[in-house]
Order: sequence, then C-alpha cells, then structure tokens
Amino acid sequence: MGLKPRRVIERRGESGLTPEELERLISGFNILDGDDPAWATDDEARRQVWLRHREYVMSLQGKPCQGESFAFQRGTIHFPLFSRPHAWWQYDAPEPRRLLSGDPVGRLPEHGLLFGKPKMFRDWESYNSMVFESEEAYLERLGLLNDAENAALRNPKKK
Repeated sequence: MGLKPRRVIERRGESGLTPEELERLISGFNILDGDDPAWATDDEARRQVWLRHREYVMSLQGKPCQGESFAFQRGTIHFPLFSRPHAWWQYDAPEPRRLLSGDPVGRLPEHGLLFGKPKMFRDWESYNSMVFESEEAYLERLGLLNDAENAALRNPKKK
C-alpha cells in the first residue's frame, strides 16, 4: 500500500500574501522553501506580486511583526524607517546607491544589485574597500522619504 500524496495547504494572511511571499518581498529570500514557489525564480511573476501588494508591504515599515511571516519573530520590525524592502529596490528604485569611496573597478554590476549595491565583487579586497551611501542618504538625496521619515528627521529623538 503506497503513501497518499500530501496536500499542501497554503496560508494566506489578510493581505492575500503567504508568509513565504511576504518574506521574499521584504528580504529577497525565504529560509524555509529554497526557490519554491515558482514565482520566486520568475522575475515577472515576482514583479506582479510586488505591484499588487506594494502598498501593504510598505505599510509594514517600522511596525512589529504580528506573525505574518516565519522569518520575523513576533515583535521584530519588518523593516525600519529610512530603509526599503528588497522588492522596492528591485522594482521601484530609480538608480543604484552611490559609491562614496573605493575602487569602482571591483564592482561586478552584470550580476545585479542587492538593496541598491552590487551583488558581487571581483574579490574580497574590492568589496571591503568600497563604501556606498546609506539607504537614508539615498532616499533623502532623491526626495523619496515618506511622511514618517520626514517627521523623524524633524524630531531626531524619535528616530
């Protein structure tokens, strides 16, 4: 007698996202499922998920996790003020972050970007010598700060 195939139950929260999808949109990976679901390796499908759920994901900025995702323990911040989730950097960022110091020859931009910086470098020395602008400086330079971030700049004690 063979085993019956296991039925996978997909948990979707109020947002319509599974915990795995939310993790991928915020961090760029999911520690539990490798490259499954299929949209995780399909850039166009992932972009469509981001476009449908961008407003919800961005609303999580600075808020503690309530169990929407496996990767974030209850009470930890999804992503803080003056930062953006992985999907924002992948689909909405108008340009890469600026290199402030270091040898630009060591960058390997053909391998893509991760949070606005090159994903790969020629060698460890190249990586270690480069300093890129912070997310906060990038967002401020391009006028992309949201209301909460602008308020925090006006009142540094709450930042």
